[in-house]
Amino acid sequence: MTGRDGIGRIRQRLRHWSKRRQRLKAADVASERRHAARKARLRKQRRFGLRLERSAERMLRRQGLRTLARNYERRTGELDLVMLDGDTLVFVEVRFRGAGAWTSGIGSIGPGKRQRIARTAELYRRDHPEHRLRSVRFDVVSGSKPDYRVHWDWIRNAL
Repeated sequence: MTGRDGIGRIRQRLRHWSKRRQRLKAADVASERRHAARKARLRKQRRFGLRLERSAERMLRRQGLRTLARNYERRTGELDLVMLDGDTLVFVEVRFRGAGAWTSGIGSIGPGKRQRIARTAELYRRDHPEHRLRSVRFDVVSGSKPDYRVHWDWIRNAL
């Protein structure tokens, strides 16, 4: 092997690694774009969810309930709405299912979610001693959009 052949192989390897590095950079850029698009989609979904929760809250207030808290969060979970219906403390889970969904809003709440809601409700009662002696009810407000308007179903004592 002459020195010239060794240099040729080195150049060949450098070209190979240079092309590979360019491909990896292109993959990183594509990955960053996908990540940014996903974050934007999640922000949009969060805003949409908050608008739906406000709409459900307005519907419940028209029915005579009084809002005590929105989006009460603890490590155990989140309560969408905490409301008062006379002397009853009501914990409301708001669900929305678009057209073509397989399950209803209440059908989408599994046993794990029910446990998290119950644990978080207990923490709310512990943090707010003025409500400790009140009776408790767990409601689900299920929204669907069969046409251009959101249709709400209020299910009392759902959980």
